[in-house]
Amino acid sequence: VGGSAASLWHLAPVADSVTITGLKVNLVRDSETHYNLSDILERLAARQAAVSKDPSKRAGFSAGNVRIVDSSIAFDDRPKGKKHAVTEIDIAIPLLSNERTHLKEYVQPRFSAKVNGTPVKVEGETLPFQNSLRTHIALDLKSLDVPQYLAYSPAALPVKVEAAKLDAKLSVRFVQGGRNPSIDV
Repeated sequence: VGGSAASLWHLAPVADSVTITGLKVNLVRDSETHYNLSDILERLAARQAAVSKDPSKRAGFSAGNVRIVDSSIAFDDRPKGKKHAVTEIDIAIPLLSNERTHLKEYVQPRFSAKVNGTPVKVEGETLPFQNSLRTHIALDLKSLDVPQYLAYSPAALPVKVEAAKLDAKLSVRFVQGGRNPSIDV
């Protein structure tokens, strides 16, 4: 972590750079609705609810050049009897800040990894702290093995898929502004 003297000026944590290398996460789904980190997520959700009710409790922050490199996630899905691996994770976020001076600046994150051996790449731009949540995401998949993910379909499919590979280049735009949110694919 590369701290910044700007922390004193903004009276909030400011980091010029944050790099995490070799992070390993073991995620276990031990029932249909429970994960080994469900208690942590519940505490975070309660904190977020408190901040939503009283915005003055929101802690300001700014972090530039955020990177997670050469990391992995092992996912043990016990109800489905499946194990998944996300390896070679590389995440880059040039700027992530909820300081007023940065609210109208686009954040342009990048993500790449191998999901069960399949290369996945996602790039985008977003205004994460604006009410519009204006976001554009580009997704690139190569040879995704479709049958192993059909077990996660929320509805039964009218066909049996024994073998299929998916190559995709998708561009998705999302805007929440006003009463009519829009999604373009």
